[in-house]
Amino acid sequence: LLSSSTIISWHQDGAFAVTDSIHHVAINNNNNNNSKSTKSKVLYHYVIAQCFCTTQDEQVPLIASDDAADAAWHSLEEIRKRVEAGQTTPGVLHVIEKAQSLYNAGFLSTTTTTTTT
Repeated sequence: LLSSSTIISWHQDGAFAVTDSIHHVAINNNNNNNSKSTKSKVLYHYVIAQCFCTTQDEQVPLIASDDAADAAWHSLEEIRKRVEAGQTTPGVLHVIEKAQSLYNAGFLSTTTTTTTT
């Protein structure tokens, strides 16, 4: 959530990309030969819709909602460092770079609004 009166611009046509994150858990099976084989089953499957927006104020404080433990603004360089440190998945960097390329090429037009919380 944005924590104050904020001017944001967003891509009004909806998500520009959709990805998923599938998490497995290993299960052990005994077959007829009494040898163990390891299989897995899906524990969680998240479908993630990536949306695009910009803000004119880079210092707007964010508040994590019920779907996140924390929320923060990061520069592209900070995200690269977080990926290298194992703090952020590489897919996040890929999505941001894709959004930036689409925006720079004029494929992600935006509509401006003011939010108040």
